[in-house]
Amino acid sequence: MPAPGSASQDTVYGLFQCRGDLNNEDCGRCVAKAMWAVISSSSDALARRDAVLGYLGVSDGTNKPFRIGGSGDLRGVAQCVGDLSPSECQDCLSEAIERLETDCAAAKWGDMYLAKCYARYSEGADHWHGGNDTNNNDDEEIEKTLAILIGLTAGVALIIVFVSFLSTLCEKDIEVYIEGNVLPSKDCFKYLGYMIHKDGDDDVTHRIKAGWLKWRAATGVLCDKKVSLKLKGKFYRMAIRLVLLYGSECWAIKKDHVRRMEAAEMRMLRWACGRTLWDMTPNSAIRMSLGVVLVSEKLREGRLRWFGHVLGRQPSNAVRRVELITADGAIRRGRPRRKWVDCLRSYLKDLALTDDMSSDRKIWRLKTRVAE
Repeated sequence: MPAPGSASQDTVYGLFQCRGDLNNEDCGRCVAKAMWAVISSSSDALARRDAVLGYLGVSDGTNKPFRIGGSGDLRGVAQCVGDLSPSECQDCLSEAIERLETDCAAAKWGDMYLAKCYARYSEGADHWHGGNDTNNNDDEEIEKTLAILIGLTAGVALIIVFVSFLSTLCEKDIEVYIEGNVLPSKDCFKYLGYMIHKDGDDDVTHRIKAGWLKWRAATGVLCDKKVSLKLKGKFYRMAIRLVLLYGSECWAIKKDHVRRMEAAEMRMLRWACGRTLWDMTPNSAIRMSLGVVLVSEKLREGRLRWFGHVLGRQPSNAVRRVELITADGAIRRGRPRRKWVDCLRSYLKDLALTDDMSSDRKIWRLKTRVAE
């Protein structure tokens, strides 16, 4: 096709593709009209071509006949006609790349047009037109945005740490005197087998360790293949789970505590059944074979059983008076911590129970007990 405004010997060559519903004559007229329109309207026809190819490269499709890529300053373009299969396209492009390596080995850029495919490479930005400048600008904008977000996140984190440090400095330890002697302050202490801790973490950890200690002492029964699974499950319920849940009636338990106890229990049950995680046996199947329910359900049962005993006391009883105590003082900002009463209220809501129902022991036991 002669270029407009040039001598007749100046010719522009190209590789074109039409829709499959056009015949050769209509396709030729469409290509000629399109090329004259592009060349006449803009002298930057090469940039327009690469922009269109770049759009095709990122468009959706399962079998796109066009690909772009690069490594460092080296950029590459490859395109096949639409009627080629993936294997035929690969063979054609392999031949084009081999001819590029042979004919254009020392050149900074080169084009290779074959009958059914087209390949092109360029080194540096001099011969790579089209959407590169826009892409580079977009990358720079993204990097700037990420840097701003990272800076803001780091600033907010520093402010939170600084405020927490100041609040810790401003807190005053309350001194408790017994017969004129100051009672030492501790984050946790042991009392009647309990590990009293401000967050309850140490008590849960202590119970899990105690459960494992009892389980190791009973491995002669739990790991014996001659003992049936039902008997192992019954032994676990009577000898090990009671140790694991000792004192849990008074915990202000969190979801993380329940998750840790369930994980420890499942390791014990899998070991007793001779199963590992590689066997891909569901937890429900292991529990069903041993006749053991979730430890969270037994935890709820024990807490509601204890709560029923507390509600059965007179309001003047020491246990009831302690239950109704409200601590004075300022509340910190943020969501308040989950309390023992909050756990019980959520249990009552899930089971559709009320405080008045605790007066009837049979109904209360029927509603709160978890069968195994």
